[in-house]
Amino acid sequence: MLHAFIKPEGGRLHFLVRLPLVLLQDLDLPKRGPGYLDLPATEEHFQAAAATTARFITLHENGAALTHRLAAARISEPSDKSFEAYAKALAAIAGPKLPESANVFWNQGWFDAHLEYPIGSERSDFSLDLRLGMRRLKLFARYMPPSWIV
Repeated sequence: MLHAFIKPEGGRLHFLVRLPLVLLQDLDLPKRGPGYLDLPATEEHFQAAAATTARFITLHENGAALTHRLAAARISEPSDKSFEAYAKALAAIAGPKLPESANVFWNQGWFDAHLEYPIGSERSDFSLDLRLGMRRLKLFARYMPPSWIV
């Protein structure tokens, strides 16, 4: 299950997204020990992980594909509940990273990202295209209208 929040605000569309780490296995994120992520070294791969995420989930404004910018990202433990609400997810992504000693197995945690897209108007028609060939994978996306206050 992928989780996302979409919120237009002024000239930007905020896209908070949570992907299972297993979807990023092609990036061969750095590991230590029996398969735990080397968290400090993994941060160097966040731009590539964000680009992969943007290929999986394409956002559109009035039918035109948008181009992302990575605002913030982090790795989260499997038990993390921060994507229950927009404000909680936004604060968690921008907040402190996991300690270097945290044991997150390469295919059991989450990649959380805050992607920003320049837009013409927060009142535009927005859509997304999920481009994953996995039948059993679902995206739970919540749209937060411009008038919604964090």
